[in-house]
Amino acid sequence: LAASPATDAYGPLTVIVQMLAEVEILRTLPPQAFWPPPKIASSLVRLRRRDQLGPSARPFARFVHSLFASRRKTLRKALVQAGFDPAILQPLQINPQLRPEVLTPQTLLALFRQSE
Repeated sequence: LAASPATDAYGPLTVIVQMLAEVEILRTLPPQAFWPPPKIASSLVRLRRRDQLGPSARPFARFVHSLFASRRKTLRKALVQAGFDPAILQPLQINPQLRPEVLTPQTLLALFRQSE
């Protein structure tokens, strides 16, 4: 939920949550805090509502999911596969050779708004 762009944990859920709320990691919980203990550590998080999407939340979520479906492809190819014109990158001066996973949530929102 609090992952940064260009990390393995960064994905559509991260982008959408960060556009709808402020994510704060309160503490990390060891596996021994649960029964049976999982094989990973867990985090206790606080979400403070900060909706930047309003009524566009659902279409934005679909847009982000469609781009991340082609996560390892270039942004230009991901847009084409998702049915969008890659020319929407030009006004925002986004390099079409970047991958969707390196764009910040704010950049993805600007790209989404450009596609409307």
